[in-house]
Amino acid sequence: MGNARGELFVVKNGIARGPKGVEIPVPWSDEGIHYGSVVLKGSRVYKPGGELVAEYNLSLVPYGLYGDGYVMPRYGLFVRGESLYIMDLRNWAVVRRAKCLGKWDYMPVYPFADEKSLYCTDGYIAYVTPVEYGVIPAPCGVSYYVDVLNPGRGIVVDYEYTEEGLSVLAKVVSLRGEYIDTVEMEFRGARAVEVLSSNPFAVYVEDDSGTYILTRGSRISVEKPFFLTRAGVVVADVLNGVEKLKCVPAHVHGNYYVCGEEVLEIGERG
Repeated sequence: MGNARGELFVVKNGIARGPKGVEIPVPWSDEGIHYGSVVLKGSRVYKPGGELVAEYNLSLVPYGLYGDGYVMPRYGLFVRGESLYIMDLRNWAVVRRAKCLGKWDYMPVYPFADEKSLYCTDGYIAYVTPVEYGVIPAPCGVSYYVDVLNPGRGIVVDYEYTEEGLSVLAKVVSLRGEYIDTVEMEFRGARAVEVLSSNPFAVYVEDDSGTYILTRGSRISVEKPFFLTRAGVVVADVLNGVEKLKCVPAHVHGNYYVCGEEVLEIGERG
């Protein structure tokens, strides 16, 4: 798993292994995910001692794993129906409530394990990190993406299908409530478009010519799964169509990738 610092780890049996032999002890459970202050098992939320707290439709807890140690998360986002509860995980007190009469949207996989956010089409984003939480106003839209290259940013997107293809309006905001940018794009013949990053700007496109990542200066053909990082685009075991990696990585984040249970640095020769 990767974090907002650009670090990458493989977690197994209570040990997180990073690059250059780094090993960090972390909370562990053979069933579910142990965050130290809470254990998630599917829709069920448990205290570390095993006591069932409640069942929710969605639970988002940041995983505070860093190269200098594990930070136990203090806050989590929990959704039941139209209600959002932001919990203080030290005492299970609700520190903030909100309702969503529209639609919830979130990432099925978060690029930064230590930063989780949730969008409501009513016009707000709720977020948590290991040490803080917030609820900020956000533009209205139909879909929400976490910026995969820029921690602390969300992208709210409107789509409009036309006879020519797909019109996309992407509104970029920071999780601290700042407006950053608006980008409007037209894609002739496109069937699907996913906004990946705001800086550098990058989108994933599917159309009759294939699947590719489009930036302001280039078009890169890709096949899923692929990885977009600051180092470039990884497809299979090749970076930017040129550099051969040691393996077909299970995950790529920052300047690192995972081979088996080993974390290697891009450019490092195994």
